[in-house]
Amino acid sequence: MQRSLEQGMAIKFCVKLEKNAAETIPMLKKAFGVDCLSDRQIFRWHKAFAEGREDPTTRTALDGHQPPVPTTM
Repeated sequence: MQRSLEQGMAIKFCVKLEKNAAETIPMLKKAFGVDCLSDRQIFRWHKAFAEGREDPTTRTALDGHQPPVPTTM
């Protein structure tokens, strides 16, 4: 969990530097080596940060996923 959090911060940093996902992947692979996220996951998180999300793991209706509906008692 901690490693993916660090990589998420690194991806967000690359987005702020206006690096595209293809430029971000080799930098993360060099920095994190065998512990690096998959290319697919980097692309997903890069897109999420580029769209303005703070947490790339939060799903929205825009992703085709419905967020959990709170239950009331």
